[in-house]
Amino acid sequence: MFVLRSLLIRSSKSSSSSSSSSSLVVVVVVVVVVAAAVVVVVVAVVVVVVVVVVEAVAAAAVHLPLTLCENTKAFG
Repeated sequence: MFVLRSLLIRSSKSSSSSSSSSSLVVVVVVVVVVAAAVVVVVVAVVVVVVVVVVEAVAAAAVHLPLTLCENTKAFG
């Protein structure tokens, strides 16, 4: 009877530790998924900012020579 009780206690302890380890795995998976989502959002924001800056610089580069030509014609 004592052996059976000690085996039952051991099995309940091992099942509780396995459930805590499985909950730890769930927490780790959730943290990894959230971190990946944050990285994707940050990369998307950086790409949008780079595209906007490049387009603004390209538009200014196209517009600047025209403005300089018009200014020289006005003064010339």
